[in-house]
Amino acid sequence: MAEFNWRYSSPEGKQYIIGLFHGPSTGHFMVHCNGQVILIDFNVMAPRSYTFFIEDELCEIKLDEKAGQPTYDFEINPEVDTRPNRIRNARRNDERKEVQRAKWIGLAFFLVVFSLSLLLSYIRRKQMGE
Repeated sequence: MAEFNWRYSSPEGKQYIIGLFHGPSTGHFMVHCNGQVILIDFNVMAPRSYTFFIEDELCEIKLDEKAGQPTYDFEINPEVDTRPNRIRNARRNDERKEVQRAKWIGLAFFLVVFSLSLLLSYIRRKQMGE
């Protein structure tokens, strides 16, 4: 029997232990969260994906097969429209704006320094010529 566990910390800091049991000969599949069964499926013998919510996060457990052996993966879906994903996307957009703003400020600073150096060079040449 395959048995896996993952730890997940919510954005609020609450800890969750997600586990699964999968009988390779029977295909019986069970997922539990903090000791409570949240999903049961029977005769699971092919790759599949299961979704469920923990708080506001859409979680996925993926069953696949590599080299004739089942593999399992747990992840948070970053694409679906959930409150935490909207918050993360807003933060990413804010970070992009900050980077963009820093680039413009850097460019403006460079142009001011470059213009001042040209002006000073012009003034020196003018003074030398007089």
